[in-house]
Amino acid sequence: MDGGGLLDLLTFMAVLAFFSYASRELEIRRLANEIELYLTLFKAARDRAVSAAVRKFGEVVAKSGIRVNLSDLEARVKQLVDTVVISPESLDPFGLVRKLKHVLRSEEQTLKEEVKRAAPAATKGEVEVVTDLINVARGLNFILKYVNHNYTLAKRFKSYWLLLQLDALLPFIAEEVRAYESAVEALLKQVPIGDSVGPLVLSMLAKELKAEAVSFGVPDTLAFHATYEGRDLVLIKAEGPGSQRREIRRGS
Repeated sequence: MDGGGLLDLLTFMAVLAFFSYASRELEIRRLANEIELYLTLFKAARDRAVSAAVRKFGEVVAKSGIRVNLSDLEARVKQLVDTVVISPESLDPFGLVRKLKHVLRSEEQTLKEEVKRAAPAATKGEVEVVTDLINVARGLNFILKYVNHNYTLAKRFKSYWLLLQLDALLPFIAEEVRAYESAVEALLKQVPIGDSVGPLVLSMLAKELKAEAVSFGVPDTLAFHATYEGRDLVLIKAEGPGSQRREIRRGS
């Protein structure tokens, strides 16, 4: 091989290596731009949820006759949104369910007490709405931070495969974000989330059977005892805002 042929071969290999590197860099940049677009959308959704929680919280506090400082209230809501509840280790061979139930109930009760402390005159329904709005904002905040963490890690190491996997998952994560956003609208309008067929059917059945309300010490839960064709029935439904307990009692 003469000198000219060797030079052509080296030139070809150099050009091939350059385009291979350039194409990979361009693909990484394309994936990064797509992920950053999703992150912008997720951040906007989180911020809207936080604003909705602050606005509703302010309305509830104002009803209690307390002067509302929106800056302090917003700072407190953001602290609650940034709070992370660490679940027990799932590999624990003993008592996982009991520990998890305790953690979840303690976290929920603490959040409700925080809302009740700021708005002493708030009704149970108002406390539930504000609590749920904060939980929705917390869920959106977790998604944003989780995606951003993986994106930052992949970008730091310029990992094409991590970026590719994350980019492939983002459309499905976006569906979850849209579901959270729909929940914000439903909570603000205080409309049922879901079709509410289960509670409606149970309420109608309890009224039809002239069921009597019974108490068994479980918070936020209603139970009714009825008899049907010689069999004892126990009908259980969540209490929640808009409970049908009073209407059922009148119909018995």
